[in-house]
Amino acid sequence: MTSADRIRNCRLRSAAGLDPVTVGGCSGPILSHLTLHLPAVLSNPVSFLQFAATGEAMSRVGDQSIAAGCLVDLDGFGTTPPDEVVVDVIGREPLVVILPAGHPLTRERRVDLAALADETWILASNDTGCDDYGALADACGAAGFAPRVSPHRIGDTSIQCDLVAQGVGITLAQGSARAREGVVMRRLTGDPLLGRHLLAMHRESPLTGARTLLLDLARGAFDTRCVKPG
Repeated sequence: MTSADRIRNCRLRSAAGLDPVTVGGCSGPILSHLTLHLPAVLSNPVSFLQFAATGEAMSRVGDQSIAAGCLVDLDGFGTTPPDEVVVDVIGREPLVVILPAGHPLTRERRVDLAALADETWILASNDTGCDDYGALADACGAAGFAPRVSPHRIGDTSIQCDLVAQGVGITLAQGSARAREGVVMRRLTGDPLLGRHLLAMHRESPLTGARTLLLDLARGAFDTRCVKPG
């Protein structure tokens, strides 16, 4: 069955019950893509919620306060979903390091993680759904050093970039993140840190019948807008 066939079938199914549904998730290209395109292919009214943390989004999927969630965690350092939640891995994307625009390593196409041993890292806010520090410490340990971490925990990318631009430290971002003024994004040699883009849905979600459609949309967004490892 083609994507177009699934869209038509989903419209027919949803026409029988027009209860509103809510889709939530973490900031990224997949949530953005669904926000733009899912309302056009569902007869049900759709609203969207953005969450700052993967753990919060997963919790909301688990208690069925949202019908589906687009989540982002770090490969090997995510949380175990509740038994009643089905999680599909849409794809894995290399993380990039965000450096001040004047940093000498910005001249490199890719940056060796070991070359960042003397830097201070600014991490996102604590997240029960993703162990950012554990992932960074594991990758840095393999590169021969322990990361020095800033006391600041900042989840907003704009604020992170402002701090990086002012020389407070460096940080990580999804490979598909957009560059901002005053900073430069570079991939790490060997892609030692991978972000996972996930679709999570409760087994009794009102969108269970449209799961294949949501997966098609999410994978289309990943294929066209995310960076591939390698």
